[in-house]
Amino acid sequence: MKKQSDKDKQYRRMAMSRVRADVKRYIAGDTRGMAHLGEYASNMEDAIRTIIALQDLLEISMDKHQKASDLILDQKGRMHTIASISSRIIERASDELMLQGEKLALLTQQHDGMIDECDRLSEGWRKANTEIFELERLVRSLKVTLKDSMKDIPFE
Repeated sequence: MKKQSDKDKQYRRMAMSRVRADVKRYIAGDTRGMAHLGEYASNMEDAIRTIIALQDLLEISMDKHQKASDLILDQKGRMHTIASISSRIIERASDELMLQGEKLALLTQQHDGMIDECDRLSEGWRKANTEIFELERLVRSLKVTLKDSMKDIPFE
């Protein structure tokens, strides 16, 4: 095998860089009138460089695709976990809401019963006060009558 000189190495690197740049431009849409990349290579070395550049771009694209797929799977797992936790929270909140609704219905029923009892007691209180007032009026009138009637009786 022949040892490469520095100029050969530098030329090969420069040629490979040029081919990589041209292939990237072609992939990006700058076709320069070529129907396909097979028309690009002017000699066998450029054809080999073109294939290597395409393989490198394919590997880079596959790596990016794998990373994106892994990220999507990771995010999907996280979303599943969040959805599961959210579902449990909503279920517990719904159960608590139903329980609080039942408690509220019971308290409302007790409140309504107490209002009815309060109304009944108020009515009884009013009746009792009216009766007391009537009795006091009757007692006053009886006292007056008794005083009047006792005036006419001589006491000895």
